[in-house]
Amino acid sequence: MKKHALILLLLAMMVLPIIGQEKIELSKDVEAYALAPGIWRHVTWQVMDEKWKAPANGLIVVDGEHAVMIDTPWTPKETVVLLDWVEKSLKARVETVIVGHHHVDCLGGLPEIHRRGIGSIGLEKTRQLALAEGIEAPRETFMSSMKLMVGKRELELYYPGPGHTVDNIVTWIAGEKVLFGGCFVKAGDARTLGYTAESDLDSWPASLQALKARYPSARLIVPGHGDPGGWELVENTLKLTNPHFSQIFAAIADMGMSTASGPDCERPRSGSSVGYLHRTNSTSPISSVAFLVSIPICAISRQYL
Repeated sequence: MKKHALILLLLAMMVLPIIGQEKIELSKDVEAYALAPGIWRHVTWQVMDEKWKAPANGLIVVDGEHAVMIDTPWTPKETVVLLDWVEKSLKARVETVIVGHHHVDCLGGLPEIHRRGIGSIGLEKTRQLALAEGIEAPRETFMSSMKLMVGKRELELYYPGPGHTVDNIVTWIAGEKVLFGGCFVKAGDARTLGYTAESDLDSWPASLQALKARYPSARLIVPGHGDPGGWELVENTLKLTNPHFSQIFAAIADMGMSTASGPDCERPRSGSSVGYLHRTNSTSPISSVAFLVSIPICAISRQYL
């Protein structure tokens, strides 16, 4: 028993330093959290539908005077705040930005990035999709995986396959065994897959299995939205891709419930069955009945959570 207790204590001592969550508030919409030596999680906020604010995660990886940003904040204005903080407080300069996929919570700050002469890297498919939408795109691309040095630190950019989008990539920081999953990986307490209009729900589970096979030694996994954790985040994402779960929430949406986007959904669209459930503002009988009917349905759905 004492031996087992000692092992658990040692494991805790190994894990606790890497998941420190003390907030550094850079502005009202930009925060930073130290995850490990030289690695910070940045959290930025965006107003959605003038009703609520959604957070999105990214990373700053530093080695000496060299830094890399993984995903930009939502906006150029927030990106200015984050870049200035890296220069003034961390005494480093962001030299490259890694773009996780073509949505605004990954590349919304690229205009400021490029204005400062900072490089940007993303999947070739990400560049194509961004240009097709008429938005700023990463300038350097790769097809499936590539290595990137931050000073003496090595990062690996990897495309595990379609999931949240057809172009979602992850970033592996081998030295600290930190894996940035982006929106491809949902938070441990997420109860939906978020925005899925551009997702490949059939391929997502296999892509997650490819991720597990490639990085089995990961100690800390950072999702695109929500708190970091361990492999429970990937397991939760796998459960959420269960077709029965998706059918349940689609049925609720069809009955009149509002499924407007939540913290894990960065591109809300009217009528799409995504995000966190909440009651509509409507007081119509149909909406009221839908809400009541949804209660037992949600209870049944817990087996898929």
